[in-house]
Amino acid sequence: MATSHNQLKLSKLDLTLPVPLDPQNFTSINRTPWSGSALAKGIKKNQANSSSQRIGEAWEVSCDPEAPSELQDSPGTTLAELIKQRTAECLSERMVTAGRTSLNILVKLINAASPLSLQIHPADDNPLLNANECGKPESWLVLSAEKGSGIYIGFQEGLTLDAVRQHLENSTFTSDLLQFVPVQAGDYFEIDPHVPHAIGPGVVLLEPQRITSGMSGKTWRLWDWNRKYNPKGELDAEHGRPRDLHIKEAVSILSPIDQSGSKYVDGHRRKPKRETLAPGVSADIFPANKWYQTILLKLAAGTSVQLKSNALYACVTILEGCPVSFSSHSRDIGRKLELPQGQSFFIPASALPNTLAAEASPAQLSLIIPAGVGAEDHLGNIFTA
Repeated sequence: MATSHNQLKLSKLDLTLPVPLDPQNFTSINRTPWSGSALAKGIKKNQANSSSQRIGEAWEVSCDPEAPSELQDSPGTTLAELIKQRTAECLSERMVTAGRTSLNILVKLINAASPLSLQIHPADDNPLLNANECGKPESWLVLSAEKGSGIYIGFQEGLTLDAVRQHLENSTFTSDLLQFVPVQAGDYFEIDPHVPHAIGPGVVLLEPQRITSGMSGKTWRLWDWNRKYNPKGELDAEHGRPRDLHIKEAVSILSPIDQSGSKYVDGHRRKPKRETLAPGVSADIFPANKWYQTILLKLAAGTSVQLKSNALYACVTILEGCPVSFSSHSRDIGRKLELPQGQSFFIPASALPNTLAAEASPAQLSLIIPAGVGAEDHLGNIFTA
């Protein structure tokens, strides 16, 4: 009965406007014991309980069954259900024709007060994956970074696979063996399968990922800084327990000699194409990978820009500014929706073109749009000032 009720609600949902997603999308501290409070003080201040709330991850746009996005105006109904029922309206006829009938994009906000574990993601065809697991290629857009903060990608030069294995097995692994990368706002990295990586403290990231529909992306932990936690997710060196590691699995896809030094890091760094779309309106357009493209859009107060139907669809997060308004032009001119900072939403194909406007204050938004379906030829022609 509940499913039929959801289907009825979804059939009546107006898809000529963006679809707001539930902004209370924080993971538990048990899952992210390294959580910081920068999101509560900044991007998610309108959704946090207080400025001191620890938020490690906010799953802004997700069809992952582990933590699916719910529609803000229809609690209990997920974005995945909407896309399954009204696929062409959501993803476009072009995507459906290309065989892309589900949203394989997951978008997170991440902030750490202490380093994340050293991780690696397998490729989709790894034989150690379970039937409901997939690889998890992802990207990192640095939104802010405290002085001296950074990330870790790969190893120091000269480190062999045997040496890594021995350090891990003998509990002598240290951060000095990793390649530390200082970062600043606007830096962007592609974290492909098999890349050893960790996020350092003091960094706020936007993390788009590709997750195969209906599956959970797999992460293997190599090392967790020798930390122990109690059941509440608090550090407890005396009585706590370490989190599970996956040394055997992770080492099987490592190649430290090839994954070392600054040149290895630079191979994963991407520079944006910066475009001025109109006075007070600019976009940093990062190179597309096989699945999606990331755009950072900045609007001065009192400006607007139109997102064209060439985008196919978009996963959007309001990073700064309140409110941002959206006006659909697909059917009724001037239909308007206002959303606050920290809100994410899905713009379906049927809602494009759509005008994004910053009214009382400047705004900054991230847009993740699809790629890999012959859509790359339009990337640079998705906005009209």
